[in-house]
Amino acid sequence: MTFQTHEDKIKDVQRQVRKRLQTKDKRPMCTSRPGWKSITFQKLIYKSKCYQINVNMSSILFVDTSRRKVMVEPLIDIGTLNDYLINLGWTLPIVPELDELTIGGLVMGGGIESTSNKYGLFQYICSK
Repeated sequence: MTFQTHEDKIKDVQRQVRKRLQTKDKRPMCTSRPGWKSITFQKLIYKSKCYQINVNMSSILFVDTSRRKVMVEPLIDIGTLNDYLINLGWTLPIVPELDELTIGGLVMGGGIESTSNKYGLFQYICSK
């Protein structure tokens, strides 16, 4: 396994999208993330009919304790992020109960019980 920076990962996704455009492939795009990594019980059969893009973005980029911000990639899961933050003496203001949920999925509204009376929906504690 080789180390990739966040910028390298973005360039890799861009390369894959450009390749699709060059081949004039008209199929819809989707991620190549396998169904077993999803929390749904549905079979993700639609993916076999799509142009699949590898989006390997599951890293913690940095923690800024003075601004109380964490920058992560969309496929980092809550369990990994929480374990990392707890070791620093931190936690998220909203902690979903399933460790396998990804930040990207939570921001898109796919989270289960990812709300709080004080902070609202999970995506309300996130910024661009």
